Amino acid sequence: MDRITTKTRIALVVLCALALSASVLFLLRRRAQAVPTKAAVSSMSVPDSSNYRNPKKIANLKDLAVKESSGIVASRTTPGLYWTHNDSGDGPFLYAFDERGQSRGVWKVTGAKARDWEGIAAGPGPDSTKNYLYVGDIGDN
Repeated sequence: MDRITTKTRIALVVLCALALSASVLFLLRRRAQAVPTKAAVSSMSVPDSSNYRNPKKIANLKDLAVKESSGIVASRTTPGLYWTHNDSGDGPFLYAFDERGQSRGVWKVTGAKARDWEGIAAGPGPDSTKNYLYVGDIGDN
């Protein structure tokens, strides 16, 4: 899949937004917390896509525990730091890495289950002094 069409990008954004909404409710309800570890686009209307850029490769991940990165988001607090997670088959773990693909840590999300995590986003939450990561467990795509 060398080219991703504009409609496909928009569909992915819409799906991630839906997943994010469901995940926000799930996480707020469950009060999940990350702790360090050791080791459908409507055919009737298509939004303007002039604000989207072509995809950019950030890095080759060096952490072999990330077997199938299924979502990625830039840190809101640490420039050059990114968050990712595995697709299905892993536990509730978030992996941090830098622009060279070097691992910067692994966090277990306590109180959460990872059936088939597909997307991740960063944004505001209930405490306006903190930044939050949201994971979409929409699975079986």
